[in-house]
Amino acid sequence: MKRSKIIEIIIDNICHDPSAYNPKWRWNAFSKNIKAEYQKILPILKYWEERNYISIINDDEYIFMLFPENLPARDVLLLESLSYENKSNNR
Repeated sequence: MKRSKIIEIIIDNICHDPSAYNPKWRWNAFSKNIKAEYQKILPILKYWEERNYISIINDDEYIFMLFPENLPARDVLLLESLSYENKSNNR
């Protein structure tokens, strides 16, 4: 494989996943509904923070800092988040 092709692949991955070079996630990276519904998602965000997946920032610019090295696989994260939400709703 040519060097230019390898570099292209690396750049595509970095641009596709902004957390690869900046773990701080801005509000504007998400739909405006996320900020409007922040209180609804806060329990899950706090759960993620307890598990050291994120650190909540919640200022005018940033929502959280992501710790990708601590994240489980996407399907596992989804399943445990939905399970946590169901447990919270049944209390």
